[in-house]
Amino acid sequence: MNDNTNPMPDPAWPPEEVEKLWDNCYSKLLYIAYVITNDQETARDIVMQNLMKVIEGRSGITPTGDPCDRLRVWVSNDSKTYLTRKKRADNRNEVFYEKYYTEADPDTEKEMIRAEIFQRLKKEIDKLPTECSKVIKLELKGLNIKAIALQLNKKERTVRSHKSRGYQLLRERLGGADLFPLVSILIYFHNGTAN
Repeated sequence: MNDNTNPMPDPAWPPEEVEKLWDNCYSKLLYIAYVITNDQETARDIVMQNLMKVIEGRSGITPTGDPCDRLRVWVSNDSKTYLTRKKRADNRNEVFYEKYYTEADPDTEKEMIRAEIFQRLKKEIDKLPTECSKVIKLELKGLNIKAIALQLNKKERTVRSHKSRGYQLLRERLGGADLFPLVSILIYFHNGTAN
C-alpha cells in the first residue's frame, strides 16, 4: 500500500518543552531579527512564525538537542530575506517617483490653488439670486455702486442692498469665510484675464 502521507510525523511538543523553548530562545531570536531588520514588529512576526512551525510540528525540530541553533539560522535567513524584499520594493518606489513624480513649482502650485478658489467662488456667485449675482459680478469688474446703479437702472440704495445680501449669502455658503481675500483673488483673476 502506497501512502503519500509522512509515516513519521514530527513529534508533538509537550507544553513544558514549549515553555522551555520560549524561555531559552525567544529573546535571543528576537534580538537577531531586530538587529537585521531594524523593525520591532517585523522581528516579532519573523520569530513567531518560526516558533509556530516548530511547536506545530512542521519543522522537523524535536525537543531533544538544541532547537535554538536551527531557529537562529532560520530567523536570520528570514530576516535577511525580508530586508532584501524591502530594499527591492524601496528601489521600485524610488524609480517610480523619479520617473512619474515631479515636484510642482511653488508659483504654479499657488496659481492652481487660487484657480480652484476662484472657480468655487465663481460658482457660488452664479448660484446667488439674480440681482445679487449681477451686482457682485459688476463690482468685480471694477464698477462702483453709482456705476452699477446706472447700468442696472436701479437706485444706489437697492444696489447696496443686493450687494450686502449677496455677500451675506456667500459668507454662509462658504462657511463664514472672510470674503475680502476671496474677492481680491476674483478681482485679480478678472483683471488678469481681461488684459
